[in-house]
Amino acid sequence: MGHEDKTQVKQNQTTTPSNGDKDYTSATQTPPVFQLEAGDKAPETPAQTGTKPAPPQSAADLIKSLKPEEFKDHPELKPQLVQLLMMLLSVWRANYPDHYKSLTDEIIRTYGDLGKEVVVREELFDNFSHEEGLSVGDSKSISGATKAKWIADKDSNSKLTSCVTIAQKLLEKSFQEHADVEIKKSHSIEWIPPTYEDDKKTVKTPGRKKKSAYTSTSYDFYGDDKAKETGSWMDPSNIETGGRPQMGDMYLLKSITGDNKGNLSHIGYVKFIETTSNDNFEIWHTFDGGQPVGEKLGTHNPDGSRTNIRVFDKKKRTLKVDYAKYRELKGLPPLTEAEIEERKKSGADKVNQDGEEKALYGWIDIGKLIKPTEESK
Repeated sequence: MGHEDKTQVKQNQTTTPSNGDKDYTSATQTPPVFQLEAGDKAPETPAQTGTKPAPPQSAADLIKSLKPEEFKDHPELKPQLVQLLMMLLSVWRANYPDHYKSLTDEIIRTYGDLGKEVVVREELFDNFSHEEGLSVGDSKSISGATKAKWIADKDSNSKLTSCVTIAQKLLEKSFQEHADVEIKKSHSIEWIPPTYEDDKKTVKTPGRKKKSAYTSTSYDFYGDDKAKETGSWMDPSNIETGGRPQMGDMYLLKSITGDNKGNLSHIGYVKFIETTSNDNFEIWHTFDGGQPVGEKLGTHNPDGSRTNIRVFDKKKRTLKVDYAKYRELKGLPPLTEAEIEERKKSGADKVNQDGEEKALYGWIDIGKLIKPTEESK
């Protein structure tokens, strides 16, 4: 794509600050406790050391202990339930790998379509961890692209970034890992290029989108067409009534200046959202492709995937990578000149154009991309 450049808990519940300035205390939201921040080193797990311990209780007993029947009468607790189940899955993945499948099966058996949503969202977070910091041309990257091919693609389109490719591959892999969870099909979208008069400058018929007769489970999300068809599109106007992306939802941005004004400029994933003491702003933790990480691609700047911290302006509905504003919202002291210089040298604050202020185009509810059970039979 050629574009410019991707949990809630009960009121007053908080978490213990850790990792220096990573104070996640929040009145209404906390990060997923199983998700590391960029740069954090995870401890070795039994899966890595080769040991295969058994869990302290069976998957059925674990889920039964959560009293799932009580949640049926309290749909408003869905975000908390989803986070809890994702955390349990992540713990079992890391510590009891031979029993992970039994827990996914039990969650789906007990919670049905909600269980399927939990499994896909947790899988996405696991894939985020594997992709963190990788260049798009790295053999370990989910992109599937070689370094040579990506350099060639960049040579022909300098504005190309990996954000759409990474978002698409992460989604595909997260569904492929669970054969009993199907993604909805949608019609492919074809681009009909514009035609010109004899002078080859005057547009005769403008370019347009055309819905193909064919349907597929491939999602690139160059806009909102496919999301709207599947019922998964969430308009930014939902912000006004308290709607927010949930953990693992895709978010889309559009440009607010320049030649690309009003058009799609970036797509990524929301990891979690923090409220702040300033009612006008929130802190969105995102996972994005198309970032300035990894190795240089020939003569082109690095392009890879990483976690970002974006400041969301609720009034303007815009997102921006702004570390100084982030610290202000967290109640942290401003950086010293030496600290600012060190961050510049390390590239910690370097962003591509998706890090500039962009308007929220909307988001995609991953749960609504899942084919309901009755349609899967």
